[in-house]
Amino acid sequence: MFNDLLLDEKLLARFKELSGEAYLTGGSVRDIFLNKKPEDLDFLLTGVSEQEFARVFSVAKKVGKSFAVYKVGSHDIVVTEKDLLRELARRDFTINAMALNLRTEELIDPYGGLNDLNQGKIRPLPDSLDTDPLRIYRGARFVSQLSCRHKFYVFTTGFLQQVRDLADKEILSLPAERVYEELRKALASQNPELFFQRLRDVNLLKVHFKEIDDLIGVEQSVKYHPEGDVYNHTMQSLQHAVKITEESFIRFAVLVHDMGKAVTPENKWPHHYRHDSQGVLPFKKLAKRLKLPQLWRKAGQLAIEEHMRGYRWQEMKPAKIVRLFEKAARNPLGIAGLAKVIIADHSGRGVWQEDLTQIEKMPSLAEKMFNATTGLNFSELEEGPAYGEKIFEARVAWVKENC
Repeated sequence: MFNDLLLDEKLLARFKELSGEAYLTGGSVRDIFLNKKPEDLDFLLTGVSEQEFARVFSVAKKVGKSFAVYKVGSHDIVVTEKDLLRELARRDFTINAMALNLRTEELIDPYGGLNDLNQGKIRPLPDSLDTDPLRIYRGARFVSQLSCRHKFYVFTTGFLQQVRDLADKEILSLPAERVYEELRKALASQNPELFFQRLRDVNLLKVHFKEIDDLIGVEQSVKYHPEGDVYNHTMQSLQHAVKITEESFIRFAVLVHDMGKAVTPENKWPHHYRHDSQGVLPFKKLAKRLKLPQLWRKAGQLAIEEHMRGYRWQEMKPAKIVRLFEKAARNPLGIAGLAKVIIADHSGRGVWQEDLTQIEKMPSLAEKMFNATTGLNFSELEEGPAYGEKIFEARVAWVKENC
């Protein structure tokens, strides 16, 4: 089993010099039983003093404050004089509370983590969520990461009961940076929509993701949106985004693109006039609450403001097309990213599909326009507003001729 992990023989030899036992723990063990090669290996040494460890691993760098955690190369090593079971009891979920003895290759599984892993269950250890409420988001993120076409992970009854015992204010008090990190990892998974679905299952989507929760029950035209309300549309769009981009910030832009539909006048539903402009304010509230990085803020706002105009770009006058291309090009999302948002949006409409060829062509066409007009020499003008106007006029002329 360990040969498959390509463990460093020198590292294993050093472990054997210690008086205690060495274990592979946590997500590393979980991934092995999922037939995945662990990205990071986490080790736990029991019955070993820090002094003994420092003697054998003289180059190790201590990174833990509350616990003796050391960095050796890319590996994290926890050193403790306590027994293994006490250390495993501090873990979050049963699937992460397993250990493999590096000497005997014995599996230590006191909470039935392997059985839960095989059955697709996310089960917290006793009082796990009380210790750290962020584990609710972490559990939802594991669902998005571990689920696949053949098996979808769910929260156990014990998980649901622990959540009920927590107050919303305890969860809302979590550091925004930690919530964002779970969101980022979930959006990078193959099933990011399940992160939001599981939070919805425990009635906590409204805490940090109120603007997404507000999309539930917002009606749309059945003709154009047979998939149902705006929330369902958003989740299906997010599913499609996974197929066309690995960039988390683009997937995030897809997540928020229709946020404005929740604040359009209800008496006008299922129409959502001006939902592009009305979506900016709720988006800024979400961005502030989660302390989102500028990359995500800028990409999300562009997707909200321009996904409708971007879809109809061929119907616009040349000057407006140029302004759209220029605005998107200045944004981290870019014209290619905006096109992916639009494609995901229209591919998230259930069985109703349409030809998106012109959207797919938009990035290459814009690139040709910029290549043909950037750096033009107007000898009578220096850099400045007048020069910019000439460039703009040249781009409008190019669009008239080529679109």
